[in-house]
Amino acid sequence: MQIKRMTKAHFEIVYNLLSEAFIPSELRLKEDMLTCFNNPNYRIWGLIHEDKLCGVLTGFSFENYLFGEYLAISPELRGKGLGKKFFMDIIEKENKPVIIEVERPTNQIATRRIHFYERLGFNLHAYDYYMPKIKGNRGNVPLYLMSYPNMHIEQPAYDKLKREIYQQVYQVK
Repeated sequence: MQIKRMTKAHFEIVYNLLSEAFIPSELRLKEDMLTCFNNPNYRIWGLIHEDKLCGVLTGFSFENYLFGEYLAISPELRGKGLGKKFFMDIIEKENKPVIIEVERPTNQIATRRIHFYERLGFNLHAYDYYMPKIKGNRGNVPLYLMSYPNMHIEQPAYDKLKREIYQQVYQVK
């Protein structure tokens, strides 16, 4: 297994893998995600196994933290610990706190995802948060933020972080 920084040239295969893992309301439209490459903080890491992309993490690497946007592992490889190893290797390499969005625990899959991240050392922040509305009637999804390492964020710092994410990731003023 090898971790490789992906480029715009890899976009189609990356987007196909993400489309298998996320419901449409949570996933950026193709053309919207392509514009993310214009942001110098945008990153896509790929997990390569036997010359095939089998995992992907997209996000934004800011000065004080990494914002992980989408993490996906090929369906046939899920449940084998690859997602954990892949994500933790990136966290170790980036060497900064990580913030992610997760679905609220309203169903079994969402609850399992939260537990997955908690086992990695993330802390759930059950403050009010919505993925902002993005192109194509996507977004406006009720989510929670999680942080790594397992740190508690007080409401005023959380509100500041939320504003930064809205501005830097979603271009919402």
